[in-house]
Amino acid sequence: MLILAVLGVALVSSLLTGGGLEYARNWQLKGLWMALGAFAVQTALFTQWGTGFVGEVLVLVVYVVTLSTLVAFLVTNRRVLAF
Repeated sequence: MLILAVLGVALVSSLLTGGGLEYARNWQLKGLWMALGAFAVQTALFTQWGTGFVGEVLVLVVYVVTLSTLVAFLVTNRRVLAF
């Protein structure tokens, strides 16, 4: 939930300072499924039933794996310019 709030604040502040979304249409992100999957797993992991699903012992392992997946996504798309 915090991630969505931060993204919302970033979007609003960007638009208020004269930014635009025209460059977002031209992004050609590779492996977007990695980022979306990691986000979904992390969101599910930290809900009431998420810990019960993987067990308390594996929560840290799953969390580190999803963070590693996000790093792989960032490295894969390091050449994509946002402006």
